[in-house]
Amino acid sequence: MRAILSKYLNFRPEDVAFKYGPSDKPYLADVGDLHFNFSHSDDLALIAIRRGELMGIDVERIDRPLRPPRDHGRPLFIGGSGGSQKR
Repeated sequence: MRAILSKYLNFRPEDVAFKYGPSDKPYLADVGDLHFNFSHSDDLALIAIRRGELMGIDVERIDRPLRPPRDHGRPLFIGGSGGSQKR
């Protein structure tokens, strides 16, 4: 995580500092508007990095066949100033 974030910050990985929120969720300390979010499940991992607004992500391993989406090509969630909204 530090190695990836260090590329965005032009820091050495060991200089990337984290703080922790009330639910022990890490965030970058004193770096302006760069935010990240991380999710993992079994051997899957997902990281999102963004400047500006906070964002949320989630990944989950599902060990059963999924039905194909009914509406191909359209996003399931859209962003906005109020956060993500299901479409």
